[in-house]
Amino acid sequence: MLILDKLLLAPVYGAIWAARQVHNALEQERAAEPARITAELSELYMMLETGSITAEEFDAREKVLLDQLDRLEEPQNQEEAEEKQEEEQEEPQPIATRPPRIAKAPPAPAWSRQGRATKRPDPAFTGKGK
Repeated sequence: MLILDKLLLAPVYGAIWAARQVHNALEQERAAEPARITAELSELYMMLETGSITAEEFDAREKVLLDQLDRLEEPQNQEEAEEKQEEEQEEPQPIATRPPRIAKAPPAPAWSRQGRATKRPDPAFTGKGK
């Protein structure tokens, strides 16, 4: 039966594997994006230094690259801001407004429960003699 289940679910496992591979590739690209933009900025500065591009071209390309870098860092900053906001909102309740704790009564001994043995245990048998 186990082999039959695996055969029937093989397309599902294949789709899950493919989705994980795509997700991992996207995560790797996303992680490498800031480094790529930084490398492009370095090349742009070198081109400006050597005179390959004008200051206007440099400013236009630099603005585009810096905007891309800001967009990549923006979600992280939003998450941090949301976490801080949640921490600020979570204030502990003052002790006076907390509901009182109610102690639970210990369970009744077996010999006192109805429907069970109604005879008290022999003190000599339990070791609790007089």
